[in-house]
Amino acid sequence: MRFSNWIVERNQRDATKAPKRRTNLELHQRAAAKRMNDMVHGRAGTMDTDRRKGSKGSRNRDAIDKSSRGE
Repeated sequence: MRFSNWIVERNQRDATKAPKRRTNLELHQRAAAKRMNDMVHGRAGTMDTDRRKGSKGSRNRDAIDKSSRGE
């Protein structure tokens, strides 16, 4: 059997296998890495629960709505 045929068949066999379960430590490390990445790229949450990156807080939205209605 040529190597190219063998590698195709092996990849097809591997594709049918169930993924290996992660340990609790691996899951914890993955979650921590995601949170660190979010901090570096500015997606970490703020202390104010009604704020999202790129949007105004609810108090600011209320003020904008009032000014646009002429109140």
